[in-house]
Amino acid sequence: MSHYEFCRRHPGASADDPNKAAFDAMQPSLLEFARMPISVNVQRQYLAGVPMSQLAFVGLVEEFDRGMELFRRIFGLPEVVLEPENVNPGKGIGGKTAGRQVRG
Repeated sequence: MSHYEFCRRHPGASADDPNKAAFDAMQPSLLEFARMPISVNVQRQYLAGVPMSQLAFVGLVEEFDRGMELFRRIFGLPEVVLEPENVNPGKGIGGKTAGRQVRG
């Protein structure tokens, strides 16, 4: 969902990426976007070929705050206040919009 919303909010971003150019030209629905190559296994594309044993930490975006606290404790880092950035203005912090968009 966040990748879809990001692409919608930032037309022309990564203009050299043919998948993003296709998104901009098509203006797909969420369902159409889910079928496009730009949305398939995005995280896997970034981590392709990296063995899990090489990762010191893996967190879940759904548990971002808890994950960051665990990361801080594991690596002995000082406490920091994390401010939300790049938040979908139509969604708000912690809001859920998937239900409406998925059901139509």
